[in-house]
Amino acid sequence: MMQMVFELIQQNNAQSQDLTHILYKYITPVNQRINECKQILEQYPDYVPLIIEKHPNSKLEDFKKRKLVIQGKMDILKIQSVIRSNIKLNSNEAVSIFVHNGYMEQLKLLNLGSRLSDLYKSYKSNDGFLYITYCEFSSFG
Repeated sequence: MMQMVFELIQQNNAQSQDLTHILYKYITPVNQRINECKQILEQYPDYVPLIIEKHPNSKLEDFKKRKLVIQGKMDILKIQSVIRSNIKLNSNEAVSIFVHNGYMEQLKLLNLGSRLSDLYKSYKSNDGFLYITYCEFSSFG
């Protein structure tokens, strides 16, 4: 796994793009992530701790805040609105949102009506966070 991270960093240097947005799980020690998540869930039991990251191939801006705590009753449409309000999109671009367990190889496209609490139960990572990735696609070809 670490070899993959080093390869991504080497590709990053060659392409001069910032890949720190996909490395949260790799650059933050597991004990720290687990402790952060436990504190969040103790303070906000009806909320979901999220890590929102841009897909490495996306040309969109990075999301300004990587970690969010959002009510579990919210749906993915609301998350999409939060993402859209924090990044700049052309009028012909839409945002796709994926969930994964913190590793980019296992992405699942989300239904916009999915509730965050249901996704959290199904897809939360071992550290307790729900990892969401976004990227653009052209809705008009």
